[in-house]
Amino acid sequence: MTTRSGFKKSSTATPSLKNSGFETTSNRFFDKLHYLNTGLKKGEYYDLDYRMIHALFNELVDFVELELSHLSRYDKNKKYKFVKGRCQEAQDDYFRWANHLKQQGRLTEQAKASRKIKELYEWWKYIRPKRVDPYSCSSFSYDIDEILDNKNIKQKQKSYKKAYDLQEKYDNEDTEMLIELIKIRNHLWT
Repeated sequence: MTTRSGFKKSSTATPSLKNSGFETTSNRFFDKLHYLNTGLKKGEYYDLDYRMIHALFNELVDFVELELSHLSRYDKNKKYKFVKGRCQEAQDDYFRWANHLKQQGRLTEQAKASRKIKELYEWWKYIRPKRVDPYSCSSFSYDIDEILDNKNIKQKQKSYKKAYDLQEKYDNEDTEMLIELIKIRNHLWT
């Protein structure tokens, strides 16, 4: 099998240089590189749209924390401490370097992509988790007796609309961020 970058992938236990192409090795029992990590609780049901966004953005988190941060380790002036393959300082140093790459006084495509990667990473990791649950910030109730009760109909409708509108706003933001992630997918390699 050939990877996107043209390298051959082997299922053997030793690296080789067959046909002048570098061959990587993997073991399907240990290296589950063909799985997307959703980060969701195992054994629970999640709709496909929810699994998709979690899979793609958790893969972005792993890419930033496990791959991009390791590019900083080549700086001989710094000693990074990686814990489980991750190092915040190395990650920050990578972005400080990559976000300012210029050629003829203009930002390079790599710098632009790096800035977008950082923006998406920070949105997923720090901003999105702070969202307020739309149904907890309104007086929305899942109690069927309360829903069927004809009292305070106007108040219930207003509450449901408020929750629905906020959920729709979140869904639109998620869609926009997924589109941005797809637009930079060709820059997600090391």
